[in-house]
Amino acid sequence: MITNDKAVSTKPTPRRRSAVALSPILSKNRPDLFGPDMSYDGYRLKNGKWVYVENLDMRNMPDSHDDELVDPKKQAAIDKAAATATKNN
Repeated sequence: MITNDKAVSTKPTPRRRSAVALSPILSKNRPDLFGPDMSYDGYRLKNGKWVYVENLDMRNMPDSHDDELVDPKKQAAIDKAAATATKNN
């Protein structure tokens, strides 16, 4: 006869927290924990030379030439009205 000598615990095991923030030191060598930080690094032209810049501001700032751009939804409505007018003639 075979018996099992291991004791079985009836207490529930504590769950791990899934939303624990890891420090950069702990996650440095763990590529499975890498993710986007929503920052952009790049180059900016300054005095005729490209200069490396960290944390570029990538927001779409209003510009004086924005009025010259065509809104695709408005243009589609104009095109549809023009197509309907030519079909009716």
